[in-house]
Amino acid sequence: MNRFVPGLGLTLLCLVLSPTLVFAQERSVPPEGIAAEMENRWDDAITIYQRATTADPGRADLWARIADIHSAQKRPHDAETALQAAVRIEPDHAGYWFRLSRTRAVLGQPAPALEACRAALRLAPDDLEVLRTCARQAVWADELPLAKTLYGDLLRRVPGDTAAQLALTRIAAWAGQLERAVEGYQAYLEQDPTDPKVWLEYAQTQTWRGNFIAAENALTEYESRFGTTTELLKTRARLLARADFGAAAMRINRDLLDESPRDYEINYTRTIALRAHRQPSEAIASLATLESLRPGSVDNEAVRRFVEMPLRSFLRAQIGYRNDSDEIDRYESEIDLLLPFNGKRTALMAGAGRQRLSAPTGSGLERIDGQEQAHFDLSWIGLRHRFSPAFELRGSLGTWDIRDGGSHGTHRLIADLDLGDHLNLQLETARQPWDVSPRTVSLEIRESGERASFRWRPDLAWIADGMVRRTRLSDGNGRSQADLALRRAVKRTQRYNLDLGIAAEWLAFDHDLDQGYYDPDNYRRYAMTAYSYWKHSDDIGISASISLGWHRDERMSGWKFGEDLVVDGFFGIYQDWLLRVRGGYSERYQESGAYDGAFVRLALSRRF
Repeated sequence: MNRFVPGLGLTLLCLVLSPTLVFAQERSVPPEGIAAEMENRWDDAITIYQRATTADPGRADLWARIADIHSAQKRPHDAETALQAAVRIEPDHAGYWFRLSRTRAVLGQPAPALEACRAALRLAPDDLEVLRTCARQAVWADELPLAKTLYGDLLRRVPGDTAAQLALTRIAAWAGQLERAVEGYQAYLEQDPTDPKVWLEYAQTQTWRGNFIAAENALTEYESRFGTTTELLKTRARLLARADFGAAAMRINRDLLDESPRDYEINYTRTIALRAHRQPSEAIASLATLESLRPGSVDNEAVRRFVEMPLRSFLRAQIGYRNDSDEIDRYESEIDLLLPFNGKRTALMAGAGRQRLSAPTGSGLERIDGQEQAHFDLSWIGLRHRFSPAFELRGSLGTWDIRDGGSHGTHRLIADLDLGDHLNLQLETARQPWDVSPRTVSLEIRESGERASFRWRPDLAWIADGMVRRTRLSDGNGRSQADLALRRAVKRTQRYNLDLGIAAEWLAFDHDLDQGYYDPDNYRRYAMTAYSYWKHSDDIGISASISLGWHRDERMSGWKFGEDLVVDGFFGIYQDWLLRVRGGYSERYQESGAYDGAFVRLALSRRF
């Protein structure tokens, strides 16, 4: 009796796996083979069935039975060989193809498994189990268009199949169709909010989409339902790294890495977090770890571009033109170079440029000798060094050479302080030309002063920017300036971002001089702002910012309306060649009419 049970179990397994096979065959199975199975003499049973197939080569059913025994004995390679023999004998038997597909899946052969499953589906197009299996294997084989077609067919046959709907949502996410994926996850979670894995997938898709606020909301909901899990921490760390909250991401990821040092996803997040945390050498070293964990991965190449591109050397050429209603024309050209070394922590900077300004005779903005045009050249050399993730110092020395005039030294020193993820502070001291008009150039006016600016990011939604500046001019005048802007992310999609905010400006000069520049005693402006970015692809994007507000100075009897518009196009963001095209227009209504100005600037960079 004890021997009978295993044999019966195998017989029942055959019935379950291929009912068509068992009941469609009228030819009997050799009784001595069944007896061997009942006594657990599996190899004897195989020998008996193979002998029978030699005597009767058309017995595909016996090859299928041999495959069952091999599968039960954990010999999938032998099972595959037996099923291949079965389909050669009966190529129109859907059941044999389907079982071959599943056996190949056990062997970890996605493409061959899918090939066999599709053969079964062609022979049994109405079998939903075969259709569902082929759809799953198409995903496994990375045949996403085919998987999408198969799951779509399944949904047409079984409307409301949530498993198929979820599979299509995942396919959309993997294929980069993030808007469709977000809609699919939201619809699924409305029906079934109890699946923790789906909440994490939804948060990850929102992170890819750049909607960090929605991603964090999803993670908060997950945490309230399922508690703090390792998978939650992994997803949150990736979100924070992508959002440039590198320190917070690394705090979470460090513990995860201690527990699972060879986990690819955790190391992937670490690489991005190191870049966000201003640790270039460590980020590059982390890329090598990713390659060792998953050689040749497409994901490795994507993160490599993300990490390395901002750290590469470049040679850049720029040209620009400005014009305003004061009839000042400015033509400028520049070439600059950046060469990082010392593990990307230090960089040599150098550049040279030429500018030509012109203003009509009699405008009060022409040169002091009455000529319309003023020319000058600038050249500089400097160093940039990051002492730590929290501190970078940049400095440069140069010359300002005026045609038909003198030569003057220039300098700039900037301390860049990252006080955690939330606050960045810049302190600057500089001496440079006051090149507002041909008159200021011909008077060789220089400005020297200090500037402090900050960016505060209290959370994933808000950004505050501020600046205060005090400048001393060589003609005895002085300038004080303060700006403050606050904005909030209001829309994040795969292709389009929008921030809305408010801004305030204040500008005051110590004296009202007739030296060829605007020097109000008390200029104020308050505006509503909008910042948008349209993403055509990872390498092409266009940003636009608009500012609509009211301004006045001491000469104006009341507040006047004015607007600014700046458009910035990037072509080749992660390529060796980058073209940047920037243009803008400003119109400010004064007592005497409208002041307006426009500019355009082109920059072509070669990275190496």
